[in-house]
Amino acid sequence: MNIMKWNPFNMVDLTRQFGNYGMYVLTTHLNNQELLIGSLIYILIFVVAGYLIFRRKRF
Repeated sequence: MNIMKWNPFNMVDLTRQFGNYGMYVLTTHLNNQELLIGSLIYILIFVVAGYLIFRRKRF
């Protein structure tokens, strides 16, 4: 359960959890701060990965 709550699809529920904390905290198993930090980390990971993949492509 600990590792499953940090999957990237769980971070999509950030805005929904801000609006209805009581219902979505049972789904995400993360509080708002943890969800926000996790979302920022995943954004950073995917931006860096995208940069590394597409930096050498010439159009």
